[in-house]
Amino acid sequence: MPRRRLSTRERARIFAAHSGRCHLCGGVIQAGEGWDVSHDRPLALLGEDGGDNLKPAHRKCHRAHTAAVDIPTIAKAKRVEA
Repeated sequence: MPRRRLSTRERARIFAAHSGRCHLCGGVIQAGEGWDVSHDRPLALLGEDGGDNLKPAHRKCHRAHTAAVDIPTIAKAKRVEA
């Protein structure tokens, strides 16, 4: 499933809804610091591409979480399905 592009307004709403805190480490995302909109539940694991599934995350936290948690979990789900 392709990801949809988020507008600046949508990104700002997500950021404000979580008080500018990274949902992975709980730290405050500082002005000028890189951040991503992260899927709490990955799309490949039937997560939604909107609503409460979208949360702000520091870019480094997001990349680390994706590599250490999401990719292995998705791979395991694919193996079990096969």
